[in-house]
Amino acid sequence: MGDRPQAIINKQLLAEADLLVAVFWTKLGSPTGKTASGTVEEIEEHLDAGKPAMLYFSSAPVRLDSVDSDQYAALTAFKDLSKRKGLIEEYEDLSDFRAKFSRQLAQTVIRSFTSSPNVAAAEKIPELETGPRLSDGARELLLEAAQDSNGTIMNLGTLGGQMIQTNGRGFVEAGDPRSEARWKGAINELSQLGLIEDRGHKREVFFVTDDGYRLADRLKQY
Repeated sequence: MGDRPQAIINKQLLAEADLLVAVFWTKLGSPTGKTASGTVEEIEEHLDAGKPAMLYFSSAPVRLDSVDSDQYAALTAFKDLSKRKGLIEEYEDLSDFRAKFSRQLAQTVIRSFTSSPNVAAAEKIPELETGPRLSDGARELLLEAAQDSNGTIMNLGTLGGQMIQTNGRGFVEAGDPRSEARWKGAINELSQLGLIEDRGHKREVFFVTDDGYRLADRLKQY
């Protein structure tokens, strides 16, 4: 077809790709004649184009007799190289991967691609100084929660409607579905960015994380 197979794949896939996500376990792939594998070549070309990549390596147990030693050695070498560049994340199981990927995907999209009207007001704040850009509602909720003595946000359904409260302040206006949607959206945004966490996994009580407190401290300066 007039070119290396991997080069053709690169032209078909990478040219229009904005974000690359690669997930590894025990194999790296077959050499392309240019790099250790087609996946490695895709990652390198994507990064060389100045585009973001997210690389994940599973540490889940595996049967030793199912592992190709040459493949695993190549994977380990690539992982070590990528780790020195600060490109990788490790996960233990699917639940761990789901939690890390959902949070880090949101962070990457906001950092690299966001131009939404929801963050227009926050664009006045230098991103490198404050971390991820937040919508007005998420910013207001985080700042209030960081002042709460326990750093908690209550998110409870009651007979009178949804109650979202922190630091003695209620946020949802009773009987106003638009207000409820706004503040529930703010909770989802902060949670996806890892600024608050749901320790009980019931989405009723959220706690400000270390990243959340640090971001709130920087936001107070502006």
